[in-house]
Amino acid sequence: MPERDEKKWLIDRIERLLDIMVKDIESERAKHKSDAERVENSYTFWRNAFLAATSFTAPLILGLYSATIREEFMLIILIADLVIGLVAFMVFNYIRARVHLYIQIMDHFYFQVLNALNSVAVHIGSDSAVIDEIETDRLLFFRTYLFFC
Repeated sequence: MPERDEKKWLIDRIERLLDIMVKDIESERAKHKSDAERVENSYTFWRNAFLAATSFTAPLILGLYSATIREEFMLIILIADLVIGLVAFMVFNYIRARVHLYIQIMDHFYFQVLNALNSVAVHIGSDSAVIDEIETDRLLFFRTYLFFC
């Protein structure tokens, strides 16, 4: 095989490897993001159910408050219901904020990896613009670098 054809073959292999790596990273990112959204939706479901229950309970307690003699006891129950609802709202929103933070951190690192792969692609593209001037060892270096990326 002539050296020029070998270089073309190596450049083609490197470009295919880059494409495969980028697709794998994007696929993995989509999978992790989907998992994170599923967790977030689960917490949102339970938060909404819990807040609906505390919101439903408050008018019942107010109705009992006007109908009973033990007003102090009903007032304590109403305050407890409101505090439980507020605490639950804060806890569930904190959990959602943490999920969003983890998604942002994950995206940051995925984009860093994609940026590194794109910079390798730019180097390969600029180095292989003139096939006769690039050395076979340089192409082998790029291929080896991508295997360990």
